[in-house]
Amino acid sequence: METSYFSVIGEGALNTLLIVILSSILPVGLGILFTVLSSKSKTAQKVFSWVSLPFECLCPVVLLPIFYFTVTRYTNIYMTPLTAVVIALTFCFIGYMPSRYVDTYSLKKNIIYNMFGLYRNIFMWSFCASIIGCMDLLQSAQVVMSRTYYAEWYFVPFAFAFAVLAAIEIPRKIIKQKMK
Repeated sequence: METSYFSVIGEGALNTLLIVILSSILPVGLGILFTVLSSKSKTAQKVFSWVSLPFECLCPVVLLPIFYFTVTRYTNIYMTPLTAVVIALTFCFIGYMPSRYVDTYSLKKNIIYNMFGLYRNIFMWSFCASIIGCMDLLQSAQVVMSRTYYAEWYFVPFAFAFAVLAAIEIPRKIIKQKMK
């Protein structure tokens, strides 16, 4: 019986990582492009900073049900919960990297430092995927807890999130301090 609980937790962890990977493809790609352009021109830097503002003002928790329920209903386009989460997070973080460009950092430092920050933020927001029924790590812990009545299962996503965030934040801090 315990083995099936770990498979539920494993499915949630894999979905969480899949959400992060898929949701970061477009923001990283465009982020690198816009960061390169920002490094070449002060005007481009200001433009990208302002263009990213509307995206920075979107709340993923609100956008998730809009994409999943409203878009599906009014367009007759079927969307899986995973697809809706990926689209919503991609949309919310599309302007993350260019809006955080720092003049005093090198191009390489801007790209790497902000890319780690993007991964961190998408990872943290990925835990709200269960709002629309997507099996993320937090949802899987809730499913197991509802079957076992042991709230200790919530320590699994807590420990996993702590480990992943530490694995992102430690290199990010080192990059900020050591890289030119």
